Parts: sequence; structure tokens; C-alpha cells
Amino acid sequence: MAEGDHLVLFPEVSLLECFLAFFPEARAYHGGLSPKEREAFFQNPQGLVFATYGGLLLPFTPRSLVVVEEGSESYKLPSGSRAFLPPLAELRARLLKVPLTYLSLVPAVEVLEKPGLTFPVPRPRVLLLDLRREKGYPFAGKALALLKQVEERGRQAVSWRPGRGTAPSSSAPTAATSLPAPTAPCLCVTTAQAASSATSAATRSLRPLFAPGATPPFWSPRGPGWSGFEELKARLSLPLFRYAKEAKDDLSPLLQEPGVVVGTTALLRGPTLPELALVLLPYADGFLYESDFRAAERYHRLLWALTELRPGRRPLLVLQTYTPDHPAHQGLLEGSVEAFPWAEKALREALDYPPKVRMVKLEVRHRREERALEAAFALKAALEGVAEEGEVLGPAPAPVSRVKGFYLYHLLLKGTTQRLEALLSHLDRRKFRLDPDPHRFVGLLED
Repeated sequence: MAEGDHLVLFPEVSLLECFLAFFPEARAYHGGLSPKEREAFFQNPQGLVFATYGGLLLPFTPRSLVVVEEGSESYKLPSGSRAFLPPLAELRARLLKVPLTYLSLVPAVEVLEKPGLTFPVPRPRVLLLDLRREKGYPFAGKALALLKQVEERGRQAVSWRPGRGTAPSSSAPTAATSLPAPTAPCLCVTTAQAASSATSAATRSLRPLFAPGATPPFWSPRGPGWSGFEELKARLSLPLFRYAKEAKDDLSPLLQEPGVVVGTTALLRGPTLPELALVLLPYADGFLYESDFRAAERYHRLLWALTELRPGRRPLLVLQTYTPDHPAHQGLLEGSVEAFPWAEKALREALDYPPKVRMVKLEVRHRREERALEAAFALKAALEGVAEEGEVLGPAPAPVSRVKGFYLYHLLLKGTTQRLEALLSHLDRRKFRLDPDPHRFVGLLED
């Protein structure tokens, strides 16, 4: 890239700006520019261009095209075509007959067999605390001991907090029920909306075990997300900071002083903590119980991102988990960023899931549940005699079945691009919303 025109795509502006520090000759093109700046850039794109998704439409022919962190969900357009950008980048590179390279910390399952580079990373320092054996919650005894060491040595720590909403927790007095159930994501690193949705889904899934509409006798509300850390505030004298999408404390004191930050994935885009020594996930398994087949891959990518929270230093990553033998954990212990993606790829191929085939999601919604269900079954009926076995999954309620007053139902279609086009040609496109290559199954598809 020393000379000539090249296009490098980034999923987020924050990551693009990090790269600009090492490539001062690069020109940035993203939504943060003013309309006049974007128009001037569009009329004369040349040189080394660092861009977000809009850069794919720049009218020039680069010598090469690079996609950074190709597995990031930030490449998924939230509305309009709802396209996922990396396949479109591959299409443009093929039409222009220029080389395409994927560059990432962790390779996405879809590109394992394609040309690409992964960032070299040192073997991480990892400690798995098995919640089936460890005592104490939300912080096991060993985790509290490590936090005390951070305090004694004047270092810094990061702990992921539960999302907003109510988390179910055990209220029975016996030792056998003193810990939250593994299926209740009481503490997980995620966005507040997804955590609240996952918590609601977990609470709802418990109800059939008891009388309809009744509150299960062994479960009681835990309260808002931050309340679980009252114990931490009581045990440590270090200052406690919050850092989430909805509430961000000023972290500038941590550039010179010790402290503990409790937050969400917003921390991945926050300031670098110079004395970061400990990263703690009190309930790591919350990711694995998200309601789609990409959940484990997202979790794997997050774990490796956490190992790089403090570049040049290896903070200890502590995971409180009920599944210490999960392949994502084992790959982390082995220091291999590719072990889990290859295992995940084999599993998906056995189940005829992407990337072996493509997938589209059909969403129907209505303010009356029976009408939404009727519309979903009408779509399935329209495909009878046309779809082959295994090409249609559902209909089924969305993981969070009611959002903003609408009841949601999903159908999934699987197959080659040609088969999906054939199936969709038999449907009335006014009756549903279409999401190609879906990456999330919670929430409404926006227009």
C-alpha cells in the first residue's frame, strides 16, 4: 500500500481512527464527515482510503481491497437493503478483478478458507472459575481475592455488569439453590437492550414449570443491573466507575490512578487504561444463551478482543462460567484464534447452516397475536410443494415475541442464492419484512 489507490473497509469509525494513527497518509471517509466533506471526497477518491461501509460505493478502482474485522456485526445495515457488507466487498473485488484480503483479530467462520491475515497475538492469561464448584455470587471467592490484589497493588480492573432490567435469582434457603440457574443470564456483557431481552426470555421460559401466570417460587427479582455490584462497592475502597451506552462516567482519573470500571461492550471503544491488570466476566455464559446460531462465534470474538484491552500488556482474563470446557474457552487456553472457528464451521456444515448455505429471515408482525401467527402460517403454506425438506424452518415466535406492541413471528429459509430467489418469488413481499444473512433475531426490522 506504499503507492497507488487502495480501499480499506472498517466496521466502525472508532477502529478506523485507531488505524489512522499508524497510517497518517491515509484519507478517511465515513459518516462523521460533513456533507460537503463527503461530497468533495466522492468527487476525487484516490490514494489509500480508510472508509466505513459507504466507501464501497466510491467511484474509483483501487489496486486492492481490504476488509478489516469481517465478522463484525457493524457491517450489517440496520435498514434499507439490510445487506451484510463483506459479501458485497467480495463481489466488487471480483467485478473489478482486484485482490481482496480479510484482516482480523479472529477470522469469521465464513472466510476461513479465503485469503486473509490474522493479527498475531500473544498467548492470553486466562483463569476459568467453574460456577458449579466455586462459592459466592455474583463474585466467587477467588474473583474477590483477585480484585483485592488489584486494590493492594494500585492497578486497574474491568468488570462486566448485568444489563438493565430484572434478573431472576434464587431465593430458596438451601445450598442447592443458592446460585442462579445456568439458563438465567443475570450477568453478561452485552448491550443493555439485548441483555434486557435475554433476561425477559429466560424468565418467560421458566413459567411453564409452574402454574400459568404465577411467579416461580424459587425465583425473585434481582433489581436493576447495577444493584448486583453493591457487594463490590462494600468490599473495595477503590473508586468505582460506570461505562455503558446509557451511562458513561469520566474515566480520565484512571489515566493516572487505580480503580475499577463496571461496564458493557462500550468499553471496547473506550479509552485505554494504562494499569489494567484484571478483566472479569462474572457470568460469561450469558452470551452462549443468546437466541441465534452465531452467539458462540460472537462470544469467541469478544473473548479475544478482551485480551487486547490493554495493548502491550496481558491483563488476566477471569471468566466465571458453568461451561469451562466449552470449545471457545479451550481455544483461548490453547492460544489459538482459529481452533474454535474451524470447529464451529464443521458443526454448521453438519446442520446445513451458513456458510454452507445462505439464509434469509422472514418477519411478520401484528398487534394481535393470532393475526401475526395466521400470517406466518400463510407464508409457509405458500411454499408447500415448492420448498424441499429442510429449506423452511418455522414459523416460530421471535426470541422476544412482543416488541413495541407488536407480536413477532419468524420463518427461516435456507439454500443457495438461486434457491432462495425461487422460494421468495412465490411469496407476496408486502406480507413480510426480509432480512438477508441475518445476524440477530431479537428486535424489530426497521423500515
